[in-house]
Amino acid sequence: MDHLAHVKQRNDGTWDQHPLEEHLRSVSNLAGDSAAVFASAPWGRLAGLWHDLGKYQPEFQKYIRSASGLDAHIESETAPGKVKHAIVGAIHAIGSMGPYGRLLAYLIAGHHAGLPDCGIRGGRRVELPPRNCRTIGKPRAKPSSVKESRSKHHR
Repeated sequence: MDHLAHVKQRNDGTWDQHPLEEHLRSVSNLAGDSAAVFASAPWGRLAGLWHDLGKYQPEFQKYIRSASGLDAHIESETAPGKVKHAIVGAIHAIGSMGPYGRLLAYLIAGHHAGLPDCGIRGGRRVELPPRNCRTIGKPRAKPSSVKESRSKHHR
C-alpha cells in the first residue's frame, strides 16, 4: 500500500493522490529554501521532512482513505474524527537530536495549530510537554530519506 499525504477528488470523479514521501521531500525543499534566508536551510529541511511522519501510522492511512471516500468500503473507528499526526514528527525530532530537536519539535507540532507559546506564563515555564509526547505512538514506517537525513546530520 502506498502511503498518502493528501487525496482530492477531481470533477470527473477520479482521484488525485499525493504520495507521502513525495510530499515530505517537497516540503523539505521548500522549508529549506525558506530557512536559507536566515542561514538555517538544514534545519528547515529537517522540519519539512519530519512534519508529517505521523501520516505513516496505519490509523491515519485508514482515516485518509475512508474520510475522503477514496476507499469508502473501509470501516474504521477513526474515520469520522481525525488522527493526530503532527506530534509524531516532534517526538522523532526530540528523540533524534535531543535538546536541539526540541526546537524543531515546536515547529513540527504546531504546523497545523500554530506555534505553541514558550517561555514564562503566570510564573511557570511553558514548553512542549514531554508527557504528551509519550502518549502518541511513533511511526511504524519511515521513508529511507528520514534515515538518510538523520545519518547525515550526525556525521
